[in-house]
Amino acid sequence: MTPARSVLIVIFGILVQLIIGFLTLSARTPHTRKPVDHTPVECNLDKREEAVFRFAKLLRFPSLSSHNTATHVKQGYEPVFDEMLTYLETTYETVWSKLQVTKLGRGGYTRLLKWEGSDTKLLPILFISHYDVVPVTEGTESDWLHGPFSGDIADGYVWGRGSLDIKFSVSAMLEAITEMLQQGYTPRRTLYFVFGHDEEVGGRLGSGEVARYLADQGVRLDVVIDEGGLIIEDGMKPFTTHPIALVGTAEKLYTTIEVNVSSAGGHASMPPTNGKDVGTQIAKVLSYVHRHPFPPSIHAPVSDFLRGLMPYVGSKVVRTLLFHCEAWPWRWLLSQGMSLQSPETSALVRTTIAATSIQAGVADNVLPQHGTITFNLRSHPDVPREELLDYMKTVIIRTGVNGTAALHKASYMGPKPGVAPATGRHFFTIRRAIQEVWRRDNLGVAVLPFLLAGSTDSKHYSDLSEGGVLRFVPYMLNKTAGDLTMVHGTNEKVAVGDFKRAICTYERFFMLFGRDLSA
Repeated sequence: MTPARSVLIVIFGILVQLIIGFLTLSARTPHTRKPVDHTPVECNLDKREEAVFRFAKLLRFPSLSSHNTATHVKQGYEPVFDEMLTYLETTYETVWSKLQVTKLGRGGYTRLLKWEGSDTKLLPILFISHYDVVPVTEGTESDWLHGPFSGDIADGYVWGRGSLDIKFSVSAMLEAITEMLQQGYTPRRTLYFVFGHDEEVGGRLGSGEVARYLADQGVRLDVVIDEGGLIIEDGMKPFTTHPIALVGTAEKLYTTIEVNVSSAGGHASMPPTNGKDVGTQIAKVLSYVHRHPFPPSIHAPVSDFLRGLMPYVGSKVVRTLLFHCEAWPWRWLLSQGMSLQSPETSALVRTTIAATSIQAGVADNVLPQHGTITFNLRSHPDVPREELLDYMKTVIIRTGVNGTAALHKASYMGPKPGVAPATGRHFFTIRRAIQEVWRRDNLGVAVLPFLLAGSTDSKHYSDLSEGGVLRFVPYMLNKTAGDLTMVHGTNEKVAVGDFKRAICTYERFFMLFGRDLSA
């Protein structure tokens, strides 16, 4: 028998085994499961016109945070924060008069609100938002159809920085609390609310100090609800076009690593030819990192997300792959496909690494003696930081550069996040509230767990929470239309109808989470 024929026989045997394995798995796959849904509740959008104007006015405060000040309020913007906080206190006077309000955070710019429950035996629940915003890139102001701090209401949207991230939830939560107080509602369970002033720069001087305050008070939390997820209007192609509410049950671990390289330097008119100059060494490191990304893999909550898609997928073959997404070789097949589909799906299945800063040189005619590359890595919370540092040390060895790698202090921004269960009472409660308000074609939107690639203030409270963290804000964006680029981008805006529905959604959150969830 020729070698070529032997190889063909082996390949054929492998294909047969794969087909038999797939058919066996398909037979074991529960294909008849129907989508989970809940009875819709009435949400009167017409009565909330004034709430939209109050929200729009909040967007007119350019409440910029910064790493470079003692309070994390951008230098010179302290009066802006003072005026904004006065606006909130006077506009939501009912909330400030009936809830316990504590000024916390460096400079007293963060607020902790406590809505006392009738049953102190129940662990409280914490809701988080923030009112600091990122700056607008200098020179792009004219690209905005409406000014970035105009708070304009036009074409069915509220425009301005913070409309999506995340003054939206500050305003919607306060509106919901106000309505419930006016109706005489008292939760059975105590509800806390934190509105931070420096989330966009890590939250260390805002939520970080609130977390320490709560710990000192001996407070333990049942669960934490923060920003992070949203509703994708056009679903998750190619699996489904039904809208999907993504609830973050985990967020990636934030790590910053600095790589420092050095050389003898010299005159720029006579650069070395052996590749030992700083510029070439930096290029070698960047090239290696680009060509050798971290391998993709599937773990919870991504596996929970994929299985959760099953009731919304028409293809039996795809449903089989999704159900067995953690079994070999389907795990490999799905993770490879997702890593190639888009930056968003790639970030779900692998540790990402991005060069965010490159520094070298003192003059145009001098070869630099030192250079620094700052890498930002986002990994699954179960991946040790030491493993990430080992990767960078391997890069240095294999590229042959004269360099070192070290963890940057920016990596340590709170306790290590965990993975909240997607099958427990907290997730089921948030799913119910979302589906009661957000619907398409007489069916509630799909509510699925996912891994948040970004970082939120919730990380500071993870050690205080018995049930982990759930991350979701009730508004809808269309991925195909490019809406996701508006977050921190030009022409940030949110639909007026979404803001009104968000008030209804938060009322359901407070009503349902304010109960005894074990009953």
